[in-house]
Amino acid sequence: MNATNLSRMTGAPMIGTPAGDVAPGELRTLGTRRSILAAARELLRAEGHQSFSMEGVAALAGVTRRTVCNLFPGRDSLYCASRADLLREFEHLLPLDGAGSGALRTDLEDFGRRALAALATNAHRELLASVRRDAAMSWLAGFYQDRVEQPLCRLLEEILARHAPDSASGHCTAQAASGVALLRAATGETDAPTLGPHEFAWLVAARLGASDPEGTIEEPPPADAESAKTSLQPERRPMIRRGAVAITFDPVDVRWNGVRVALSPLEGQLFALVAQRGRVPWADIDRLLDVRHSRTNSREVLIFRLRRKFAEIGAGDPLETVRGWGLRFRTEPDARGSRTLWIGVSEADAADR
Repeated sequence: MNATNLSRMTGAPMIGTPAGDVAPGELRTLGTRRSILAAARELLRAEGHQSFSMEGVAALAGVTRRTVCNLFPGRDSLYCASRADLLREFEHLLPLDGAGSGALRTDLEDFGRRALAALATNAHRELLASVRRDAAMSWLAGFYQDRVEQPLCRLLEEILARHAPDSASGHCTAQAASGVALLRAATGETDAPTLGPHEFAWLVAARLGASDPEGTIEEPPPADAESAKTSLQPERRPMIRRGAVAITFDPVDVRWNGVRVALSPLEGQLFALVAQRGRVPWADIDRLLDVRHSRTNSREVLIFRLRRKFAEIGAGDPLETVRGWGLRFRTEPDARGSRTLWIGVSEADAADR
């Protein structure tokens, strides 16, 4: 959905319309409109499109339902306008161009810094939550892709292609999509991003396979003070580390290159079993599901969800299906190119190696 169609559907001026173009007599209406959109945003933080109602918005905004209907043709129109309003808050922060400094890591850090500033805003988090939650609103996914993901991917691809002109066709495109997915995952859970611009540049440059004769792509420090504190606690929890994947236990927590993979308890246990043993027959997987009181016919759904969640953060598929037998773990190298396996060591010990 483009900006013009969005404007027609919501009855709103297009994103970017100057305030000076609004006639003085419309200011009161605009104030009421802002109150209604603020109420809609508040409600949509906790509920999806299905339970969203004009009555609820009117009550929260302190206006009548008729007033809401006079400004918005229907529930879908109000929902659409509220999501477009979120984009207005952070779209100007998105990096849309970059002249280039001549150094790969510097360009990647600059891109990462600007992208993180936009994606870490509450407005972006709320918009992304709606995209994921309200899958039935197919236009919303397209709207997000057109206005947020594609501009980021295009610029990152330009940066990568400029520094790796001999890369195979499509390689920079795939790495750009993976890099944007990594940024999106790093800003999706907490107030502070779990990945900094330096770490982002290091990971993307390493995955691109770019040469670094001057040693400018240094291993990044911890992303924040809290992670630095954690690294000083060698007794914290037992751990498995295979290449880019690290798993801690009690409870199971899975991370890929430091980015948390949001797995359910059962998904985490299944993944940890495969990662720890390297390969697991279907019989053992079904036994785990039985112990957890899960039907064995849900096995394929669990595996699909695991693969999808890794793909969402830009990781490769960690599971290989061995037809007629079971699952095998695929070891993806970490940003330093290591596929090393550690089992039963602390996080701090593993980080030092």
